[in-house]
Amino acid sequence: MPESQIVAEVDLSAISHNVRALKEVLGPQVGLMAVAKSNGYGHGAVEVAKAALGAGADFIGVARFDEAMILRRGGVTGPILIFGHTRTERAAQLAMHNLTQTACSREYATRLSQSAHLAGKSVAIHLKLDTGMGRLGILHDHYRTPDATCPPSCASDEIRHIAALPGLTLTGIYTHFSASDAPENPHTHIQHGLFRECLDALGPDAPIAHAANGAAIFFFPETRHQMVRAGSLIYGLCPPELMGIAPRLMPAMTLKTHIVQLKHIPHGFQLGYDCSWVARRPTTIATLPVGYGDGYARLFSNNGTMLVKGTQAPIVGKVCMDMTMIDVTDIPGVREGEEVVIFGRQEGAELSAQEVAETIGTIPEEVIVGLTARVPRTYTHSDETLETAV
Repeated sequence: MPESQIVAEVDLSAISHNVRALKEVLGPQVGLMAVAKSNGYGHGAVEVAKAALGAGADFIGVARFDEAMILRRGGVTGPILIFGHTRTERAAQLAMHNLTQTACSREYATRLSQSAHLAGKSVAIHLKLDTGMGRLGILHDHYRTPDATCPPSCASDEIRHIAALPGLTLTGIYTHFSASDAPENPHTHIQHGLFRECLDALGPDAPIAHAANGAAIFFFPETRHQMVRAGSLIYGLCPPELMGIAPRLMPAMTLKTHIVQLKHIPHGFQLGYDCSWVARRPTTIATLPVGYGDGYARLFSNNGTMLVKGTQAPIVGKVCMDMTMIDVTDIPGVREGEEVVIFGRQEGAELSAQEVAETIGTIPEEVIVGLTARVPRTYTHSDETLETAV
């Protein structure tokens, strides 16, 4: 284990497996964009992107220009789409590094066009249409009111205008669903209907279209179009509602630490900050070198478990910046140096990131992305191991 005493083990074979499994579902006519934003959902963006592209992914999606540049500097050569805002002064860099930029408004596209034209470059863009998410994107006519500040022209007219701007090459159009994990919610049907209206209005001039995110791939297969975007599923973070519908996906990360001290405390001992836990019997406490400084939230204080010898041991006391304590009284044979799995598999038992996240009322993506830079990622693939501080 690295000197940090806590490590996130990332199985790149799981990433590859998950990409191939999704590609098999989609078939040869539908492309797959593997989303590697926020440092590859905390797994390490460069390694994830290379594994995903190697397994057949067609595009990589990131949130920001800097994330795209990390991939390029790391040797990722495949197509990259930036979802978020990039300063228009970077037009030449976008073109130079073969990055596709999202354009979310006529005004932004005009400024990007001017910057690209002045630099003598052409920037590839995907236009984003807001069909009911309310974040970035050209607002669909359906939502425009007489007193709105939106331009009076319809969205398809704006798209045609943007497509004709010098210095820009329109290669894609997309939207994002806000409730596709709830198939009973009609909002996805509404959003997709509005997206389809826009595509139909563009006719044969419509570029490559993508709308489906992970849940929509399975709950709304009609939304797949020419490409889909998969984030959590790439990492094996399959939400409960997709169990039995999605193919078998493999969690890619296991978070491990080890016991640095064992001590036996008497009945009535008040443990940790604020004396928030009191021993109701003579208790064996294991102290672990992991805390909220590593991204392990204080919400786990006196809440949740970790795996020791394949058995769940409860967290006791408040999570500290650098340490956490667990009760191992009922687990025989525990020693200092013993491996502890915070989430993942151990000796035939599993404590999934989903279960861990549910303990504190959040989603596994937040738990994993929240791991700080002092947690090294160790990459395994084809029986080889590489340690990298991320």
